[in-house]
Amino acid sequence: MSGQVTAERTGVNIASQWCTHIAAIVVNFFLIAYVVGKVGPEHYGGWTTIISIIGYLSILSAGMSVTVQHYVARFSARQEQDNLVSVFSSSYIIYGIGAVIATLLCFYFSFIFAAVFSKVPEEAAQQCGIALRWIAASMFLFIMNMPIQGALYGLQRYYIRNLIEIFGLIVRAVTVVILFNLFEPSLAYLGVAFFAGVCTRFLLCKTALWWIKPELRFRPSTINKDALRQIFSYGGHSFVWTICVVIGRDSAPILAVLLISPEAATFWYVGNRVVVAIGGLVKGAGQVFVPVASSLYGSEKWEELRAVLIRSTRFCALLSLSGAAALIVFGRDLINFWVGPGYSVSYYVLVITTLGWVAFWTFVGPQAILMGIRKLRLVTIMMLFYAIGGVLLAIIMAKIWGILGLTAGFAIPIAIIGGLFIPYFASKSCKVKIKKLLMLALPAPLGISLMVLLCILFMRAIWPAVNIGIFAAECGMALLIFGILALLFGLDPASRNMLLGKIWYKTSQF
Repeated sequence: MSGQVTAERTGVNIASQWCTHIAAIVVNFFLIAYVVGKVGPEHYGGWTTIISIIGYLSILSAGMSVTVQHYVARFSARQEQDNLVSVFSSSYIIYGIGAVIATLLCFYFSFIFAAVFSKVPEEAAQQCGIALRWIAASMFLFIMNMPIQGALYGLQRYYIRNLIEIFGLIVRAVTVVILFNLFEPSLAYLGVAFFAGVCTRFLLCKTALWWIKPELRFRPSTINKDALRQIFSYGGHSFVWTICVVIGRDSAPILAVLLISPEAATFWYVGNRVVVAIGGLVKGAGQVFVPVASSLYGSEKWEELRAVLIRSTRFCALLSLSGAAALIVFGRDLINFWVGPGYSVSYYVLVITTLGWVAFWTFVGPQAILMGIRKLRLVTIMMLFYAIGGVLLAIIMAKIWGILGLTAGFAIPIAIIGGLFIPYFASKSCKVKIKKLLMLALPAPLGISLMVLLCILFMRAIWPAVNIGIFAAECGMALLIFGILALLFGLDPASRNMLLGKIWYKTSQF
């Protein structure tokens, strides 16, 4: 794959990631507000634990989606067709085992849910048990879709997979609304909707991969020890990453229900969901650089790789710093208009979480490059620090400061990783002085974020958001101001071309 084609797809992929996350924000925000309004925060706290259980069961995918993505990108760049098919087919063995175990465990959890989460109201617990049985029926397809998804990512067809994701989101939301209106609102119907969304994504992803690369399919005859060894060499680390991400992402609702109350889990989920929605725009853009780095690393194009490191850092910093400033200023009104004024605690969850994650968002591009160039041990150590440190701090701080302490416990480790470890190791691995990286990547994003913040504060001082129409107009104005500043002063010429799908990797531009 030529550098030009890779770069053009990078721009399209980033745009498609944004479209998907915007669609997810719209659909999920509507769905959460709709469901919470129908069942109440105490019942919805039970559903947040189910989301966490699904996250924990995804560990059984063994993190192989990243592995498949890496090797598909690498072997495609080298035109090694036999190795490409062999790794893809071999990954199915691991996924199949994980899918069966996840299905059985999910079905088992459906019967013990009420006993484990005794603070959840009895009626809600019964509904959650039924929902888990529907989800158990979905887990096999949910996990078996991951190698297909990884292959689409590795082929840099993010835009196709993202279109499928949007369609799956719509199917899930429509299913919930139809069932809630036809019958009495119940958490059990959320499980039915999950099943409908999973089936939709699996069928469409499989069709898309067959259409793009029909030779890339499961062939038992191509499974061999060398392919399995390659998978476990990379996948052993990605398995640990998966565990750590799941622990850090999905432990908070469970700990909130066990240590505090179901309502606390809902308050946390609402505030955190806002941050995840906005942060997903940055992380989604950064993820695109994994196959780019894998392709350049496999082709030994180090000068181009160093250029991508600087460009990706500047690009992600531009999004994350301005996004964090807007999120903190607009967050309170956003939550009030979204789920109502009774969720003031959720705003403080939002602020603490944003302050913790903004450093990681800034350097999510360099982290993707570390993964792409196989600096696996470094990423693994950082992820272990995030997961173990986050859980221990969250438990300790939750007993002292409640839900805000629990939130801070998970925020502190990720701030340390993002602000200190990732930029240092990424610079060292790509042989770029960290001072050069920071000086070339951060000044413009920092200046623009300050200008955006001042504009937002001035706009709100003269134009209070007394209704949702004014609030939406203010958000639109802030986005317009950011877009103009980013294009004029934030992006280097190469990155502007990248967004248009016409970038050329030229290190001379740096």
